[in-house]
Amino acid sequence: MIEIEDGVASISLPKPPYTVESLRMGALLLSGRAEAFLDEKRGAFRVELKPAVPMTELELRALAGEFLNECLSCLYRQELIKSAPEVPQALLAQVLEKGFPALPPDPLEQLEPQVRVDRETETEELLKAARKLLP
Repeated sequence: MIEIEDGVASISLPKPPYTVESLRMGALLLSGRAEAFLDEKRGAFRVELKPAVPMTELELRALAGEFLNECLSCLYRQELIKSAPEVPQALLAQVLEKGFPALPPDPLEQLEPQVRVDRETETEELLKAARKLLP
């Protein structure tokens, strides 16, 4: 499954169950440590992981393993959300109901109080719009 050649790890993955989104999440995990190149063919994906710094074969395999683990975790999260859509909606409703925690005072708001008022108004409007999207 994982081939190592010229300091690059190549992985072949079947389309179902893997999705482009799951591969993107895996690539995001490696951000800064490696570049991920994706090639999509009819029934499969081919991913090449090129590390930012040279790695041994063992390190490359570990990196590829991290990538695959994140891809599978993403697929699992997607399945959980599909199987229990009311749970994420309930959590989102709680967040929207309570609002978001306040940040430390912004120096701009301290210098110009109207900035704070404008931001609060805008935030409240966004929260109202988001609440309307909930079932």
